[in-house]
Amino acid sequence: MPEPILFEKSQGVASITFNRPEVRNALTLDMCRALTDFIAGLNEDGQTRVFLLRGNGPDFCSGADLRGMTDITKFPPAERRANVQRDVIEVSQTLFNALNIVKAPIVSSVRGYAIGAGIQFALVSDLVIASETAKLSIPLVRLGHTVDHGESYFLPRKVGAARAMQIMLLGEFITAEQAERFGLVNWVTPDDALESRTAEIVKTLAESPPTATFGMKALLRNASTATLEQQFALEVEAVGNCAATQDFVEAMTAVREKRKPVFTGR
Repeated sequence: MPEPILFEKSQGVASITFNRPEVRNALTLDMCRALTDFIAGLNEDGQTRVFLLRGNGPDFCSGADLRGMTDITKFPPAERRANVQRDVIEVSQTLFNALNIVKAPIVSSVRGYAIGAGIQFALVSDLVIASETAKLSIPLVRLGHTVDHGESYFLPRKVGAARAMQIMLLGEFITAEQAERFGLVNWVTPDDALESRTAEIVKTLAESPPTATFGMKALLRNASTATLEQQFALEVEAVGNCAATQDFVEAMTAVREKRKPVFTGR
């Protein structure tokens, strides 16, 4: 039986591929735990320069596999409450918190359905490439459910409070074109160009100096809650960290020699 998630690390790129195309790459609790374990080591391996999320087949990720949740309806209300809250804290929120603290840029390559947790993977990503087939949705209200992966935190920061209310309360599908207009995705490509465009962006990030890209990501992630004075101080620290690297020396040398720099991550 094929592995439900494919993990790979190669040439500075750590990638996961959701691999259950027969169920639109729906997630089980065990898949979430395995993904969390993989992500946990990315900040410490010293090799990952970019993290890529994608789906096998025509869809990215259709969220939770609801077939594994039907038994819970047999329990009384108090037990249902306790079981759901336990799984949310121990599995869902642990996974997306782990993603949120990944230092390397996170890229999502989205085609077809990105629903529930699927759209949250895009929300927690730093860059999102979507094919014209992409359809994004947070349909949880229709399932008698609220969001539980952090969507209520990330979505209004990406699209604004009014648009977030629209998306979360109505549960409607968002087309790729709308997602780009709302600020949920960075680029929309023809479906047959998604992989090549994704590879181009990932290659650019993987070849960039990690101290600079990690520092830039950290600055941008912090900016929404910092004062200008605090942000100035963080920028001073970050640019100093860059100046202390061999990659900085290589960049300046390449400018002088009129050639493309080759960054080694040192």
